[in-house]
Amino acid sequence: MATIERLGPAPGRSRRRCAPWLAALWLCAPAFGAQDQPPTADELRCMYCISVVRAEMDLQRHMIATVDEAASSADTPELRQRWNSTSAELRMALARLEETLEKLQAYMLPRMGTRDPFALADALRQGDADFQGLRSAADHADEAVLTRVSACENPQWLSL
Repeated sequence: MATIERLGPAPGRSRRRCAPWLAALWLCAPAFGAQDQPPTADELRCMYCISVVRAEMDLQRHMIATVDEAASSADTPELRQRWNSTSAELRMALARLEETLEKLQAYMLPRMGTRDPFALADALRQGDADFQGLRSAADHADEAVLTRVSACENPQWLSL
């Protein structure tokens, strides 16, 4: 268990979101200090994207709640309809993100027990840090980070 606490979440990230993946990494690690294989570039990218997609899903859920609240307090039926339409679009986007997350997790799950858990955890933290950095500096976003994060929404690079 000390391994999980040492890996802990990145600053600003709740333990609740990070703990399941870190626990899976720890439980899947080979016993008795067997040598872990270094993850491939696709595996690291996949773990990075798992973190990014989960953060996007959280943001999407927050936006849905906000829009639903606005719809319930709308003054006119037309305004309520526009808010409801926006909510429906956000829910469709959330469903696409959930599908993407399932694909990424399905790709990584059988590989996690033989890969270096520290490298995989670093990729998770990097994805979260990049996403949070983009949210806090939306006007001054680094183009490379924006491209990396955006590529996670549709992981065509991964043979699924």
